[in-house]
Amino acid sequence: MDDQFTNTILKRLFKDVQTLLTIAYLVAVGIGMLFNYKKFILFDINVFDYAGLFDFLIAPFGDFMILLFTLGTILLTVLIYRVDVFWQKKHPSSYAKWMFNLDPGKWYTKQKLSMGILLFVLYLFLGADVYAKRYKRAMVNQDLIGVTYADNSRTEGILIGKTADYIFLLQGEEVKVVPMNALIKEIKLK
Repeated sequence: MDDQFTNTILKRLFKDVQTLLTIAYLVAVGIGMLFNYKKFILFDINVFDYAGLFDFLIAPFGDFMILLFTLGTILLTVLIYRVDVFWQKKHPSSYAKWMFNLDPGKWYTKQKLSMGILLFVLYLFLGADVYAKRYKRAMVNQDLIGVTYADNSRTEGILIGKTADYIFLLQGEEVKVVPMNALIKEIKLK
């Protein structure tokens, strides 16, 4: 009887961990997509036109700063939620005063959730904007890279970024998209 109870608890915990990890990964992919979009859109590049599914699945892990932001965001969100629940359960009178005695109403729970989600989304967009602007400032000071084509012709520029199929170069004010295959030489955007 005790073994069956223990097995049930372990299965439930394992299932919850799988669900939490899946949700955390999907949030991380979303954050990576947002950050990559904001980074490339500063150069008038819609990265969704050039990136494949695999590029987005690894987006949170492709840049160390995005990875740190993603991990920090997930940990901060879980921490804030846990502190809120702990405070509400252990010190209800203090919590009620801090929340202006709004806690008992049913509407408060819905309002709290929707405001929390709204603040989370605004935080992500603000973080992505700050990241993109810092990336652009740092990127402009990088050294030129050279790309040699199959016909031995060469082009140089500052590396904006890359996907699995394309390299994005900045040449002065002009943005060039260099495909990784040998059939197309380059695509000019600006």
